[in-house]
Amino acid sequence: MRAGVAGALLALLFILTSPAHAGPADVEALDGALARSGRPPAEQAELLLKRGDALARLGFLPRAVDDYRRALDLAAGNDTLARQAHAGLGAALLRQGEREDARRHLDACVSLAQGAGDRAAASAAQVGLGVLHGLSAQPAEARRSFEAALRDADAAGRPAVAARAALNAARVSLDAGDAPAARGWLGQGASRLDKLGEDAEAPLLLVAFARLTARADGRNGDQTVYETLSRAAALAQRLDDRRAESFAWGYLGQLYERAGRAADARTLTDRAVAAAVAARAPESLYLWEWQSARLAAARNEAKAALDAYARAVGTLEEVRGELAGDALQGASVFREAIEPVYLGYAEQLLRQGGDGGGDDQGTLRRARAVMEQLKAAELEDYFKDDCVASLDSRSRPIDRVAERTAAIYPILLPDRAELLVGIGDQIRRVTVPVGRAALTRSVNEFRGFLEKRATHQYMDRAKQLYDWLVRPLEPLLAEARVDTLVIVPDGPLRTIPLAALHDGRDFLVRRYAVSLSPGLTLIDPRPLPRERASALLAGLSVGVQGFPALPQVRDELAKIAEIYPARTLMDGDFLGDGLAAELRRTPYNVVHIASHGEFLGEHRKSFLLTYDGRLTLDRLEALVRLGRFRTDPVEILVLSACRTAAGDDRAALGLAGVAIKAGARSALASLWYVSDEASADLMQAFYRTLRHGDASKAQAVRRAQLALLDNPRFRHPFYWGAFVLIGNWL
Repeated sequence: MRAGVAGALLALLFILTSPAHAGPADVEALDGALARSGRPPAEQAELLLKRGDALARLGFLPRAVDDYRRALDLAAGNDTLARQAHAGLGAALLRQGEREDARRHLDACVSLAQGAGDRAAASAAQVGLGVLHGLSAQPAEARRSFEAALRDADAAGRPAVAARAALNAARVSLDAGDAPAARGWLGQGASRLDKLGEDAEAPLLLVAFARLTARADGRNGDQTVYETLSRAAALAQRLDDRRAESFAWGYLGQLYERAGRAADARTLTDRAVAAAVAARAPESLYLWEWQSARLAAARNEAKAALDAYARAVGTLEEVRGELAGDALQGASVFREAIEPVYLGYAEQLLRQGGDGGGDDQGTLRRARAVMEQLKAAELEDYFKDDCVASLDSRSRPIDRVAERTAAIYPILLPDRAELLVGIGDQIRRVTVPVGRAALTRSVNEFRGFLEKRATHQYMDRAKQLYDWLVRPLEPLLAEARVDTLVIVPDGPLRTIPLAALHDGRDFLVRRYAVSLSPGLTLIDPRPLPRERASALLAGLSVGVQGFPALPQVRDELAKIAEIYPARTLMDGDFLGDGLAAELRRTPYNVVHIASHGEFLGEHRKSFLLTYDGRLTLDRLEALVRLGRFRTDPVEILVLSACRTAAGDDRAALGLAGVAIKAGARSALASLWYVSDEASADLMQAFYRTLRHGDASKAQAVRRAQLALLDNPRFRHPFYWGAFVLIGNWL
């Protein structure tokens, strides 16, 4: 499996050094050359560097990293080869998201290059450092690196590297909201592009220049942009670079699409598709298949649009893990060039379906399946892990697991919300005339008001959201005597507690147990084995690392330990290594962590606080995963003092994704920091119901929330609404 797609989106957004025209045949030839024994170390290192470059170009990053490391070992005493190895290794590690290691190797390359007066090598490494600083939200440092790269590249006579430096600097400036600075950098890029002639890197650099110019000027139809893309296409044809040609024709077709010149757009898009097929470049092909689908839909050619969307999604499925694995692909790439493909296909399918009766069941199931693919793609993109959404073969649709359960699948479209409701074997469809933007505004206001415990400002939004999302479904739910709602939330709906919606008389939690699911399948859904219950409890009651104390945590864990057989790691005993040792030694089926935690839009910045440091989501996943293949894996992961960034629906993916990645069947977590006294009371009620009754996890959460709701001190949903159950609700 490739770890990322080079060229393609990467070349257009963060332009790094990359060997031109590398293909599978080049790798095979180098494989053969390296297989022959008896080569001196320096010659082996040169071959490894060439193969590493080719592998990086093709997106096989782990293999490229291995080759660069081996080349570095063999290059001892040869500074020229060492510089090349450090540069390649730094760039590949950066694309894998390993920023600190990438910085170390890029710095080493710059130091060696400057010592040897090798300004060409120094300039390439400085481009990489500039990209790294840009990704780390350090625009001033990025600018200094790009300025140094530009000076060194000019001095070394490397206009392609100079152009990359200028274009990357323009991108970083645009990301920082500084369009005037970006236009200045683009001017410098243009002067270097003029010196490239028929350099192999020129076509994609020209495409990148055109795209950035359109963004900086806000004029997608500017004549300069058209001329640059046409120039890139012609040059790519002369150089027989079909991948670059596909991007040039495709983006030119996109401009004509936006200008309303449909016939020209179709002609250019067809050329882009043909070039991508010839180049065997699925990372390019899916974009133009999607473009073909949009153009067909605009002509009201329903079948052609559906066929094109099906092809686009099929092609995207081939490479979505590769796109997810490349850390340089930011969230904006997912929002702009991945999510809309799935949403467009689902919307086109829904145009063909009715209200769920009769023959359109198949169409509604297809639409839901497409959205399921989108959920998986989004988790993969968030975690930069192409295996995150892989589920156990024992998974099955959640709307067939339990009676009196409704699976609600909201699909938020620009002009409306489509609610797909699965009860038993039937799917019904309800359309609500509220667009995504309006619903998102209401959701964000609701979330903000809920955290103001001294006011009841939340009520208007609680009623409005109920009217949009639940009231239209009441007849269906009543007919099936539903008592549990399993909701697969879309976008902003992940950031709010749906149990706190209000029908004008009472909260939703009064009538239904509410659980969230990241998708329609679960890992081996089954009730908690109460007879084999064992819990690992960990928490911080004291303030550490600048975070305030949580004095009720000690009492919270003590009361849980009275209910469940438990091992407790408190304060100074709650260490990262100690937690790992416990999970390695004992097959706990409940893991409860009462400590400050932050779930943010970038998963690498999300963490749980331990006494001696911060537990990243990757580390937490690795620890919980230790029990995945035991007889009793972790049934529920409870995080009772965490917070998910308000208004950031990607941040909420961390809650769902860490449980999926780790193999935990469900997670219970708070969306914001709650009074630790209220949290302690809720957790005690939850565990008592779970341990001694026959209620499902979802019903246990509901009863615990109702206990707080009925307590005058904790009636405000600030106290009880923050807690959400994700995953297996049984």
